[in-house]
Amino acid sequence: KTSGSAGHIHYWFIESQDTPSKDPVVYWTNGGPGGSGINAGLLGEMGVFQLNEASITPEGIKLIENQFAWSTQANMIYVSQPKGVGFSYCDDLNPDECTNNDVTAAQDAYDVTA
Repeated sequence: KTSGSAGHIHYWFIESQDTPSKDPVVYWTNGGPGGSGINAGLLGEMGVFQLNEASITPEGIKLIENQFAWSTQANMIYVSQPKGVGFSYCDDLNPDECTNNDVTAAQDAYDVTA
């Protein structure tokens, strides 16, 4: 199913490091509208690894382990929504024509989890 402009929602699923079959599932999306849960949530705030200013070294880019990652206690779904944000995209449209609003973003969230 799609809502608003037809397209695809991109997400990453990170399995819990504790007891995946018993731990809760957390659906995470950032900002709104227009904040990628992958860029900010997964890679910047609560993912297993982070990228930040300390990641840039003379040897190149390095990932920094996050000892406070939410996946230590939960299965995480990081989502880029609405369509047109992050790696989520609209079918056959110029990015400026990829229109969504709060209602279609909510419908997309439902469709992703249904």
